[in-house]
Amino acid sequence: MRLFELLIWDLDGTITDSAPGIMNAIFYTVQKMGFSPLTREEALAFIGPPLHDSFQKKFSLTHSDTLRAVDVFREYYSEKGIWENRLYPEIADVLHLLYEKKMTMAVATAKPQPFAEKILCHFQLSRYFKTIAGSHFNGEKTDKAELILDVLKRLSFSQRETACMIGDRFHDYIGARKAGVFSCAVTYGYGTRKEWDQADYSVSSPHEIPKIVSRSL
Repeated sequence: MRLFELLIWDLDGTITDSAPGIMNAIFYTVQKMGFSPLTREEALAFIGPPLHDSFQKKFSLTHSDTLRAVDVFREYYSEKGIWENRLYPEIADVLHLLYEKKMTMAVATAKPQPFAEKILCHFQLSRYFKTIAGSHFNGEKTDKAELILDVLKRLSFSQRETACMIGDRFHDYIGARKAGVFSCAVTYGYGTRKEWDQADYSVSSPHEIPKIVSRSL
């Protein structure tokens, strides 16, 4: 008997290693906007959380300056950064295995939905997911709980105790808790041990993910 019937995947840091493209776009933005330089570790922290929130909090920006920073970020990201990206080893095989076993899967990401769809199409993974829920370009719908609930609504999925959010950052686990579903941390992503400890489960590599589907609590 399977423990989970629905797996909801994060994208950056979970399915793809998108750090190079996102970080290059962040450094581009910092330089063009005249912000104080960031270390690699500081830039890495931008991956996962809503981009608007990260820029606003890090540089104490007004609403209008935050929107401008995100626009500048997308100047680079939409043309170059989106392709400075790769799949994590084994992830394509794991998704195929789960798909063949009739697992229902979806994506919930704070990345704008058109970008998420383009990336998954590029890597030929779109067919594995029933739906892809992403944010809006204006910064709305970035809360992970809202995105998870959107997935559940789209799929008319009511058995939340059989759904699990898979991601690498604390936003994924907090969002899962608020939405009433389980969470699984992928420790090969961009989070920290303190963040991963907030999840119900954890795996260190993609090939371990199918094991949680039938693991007993």
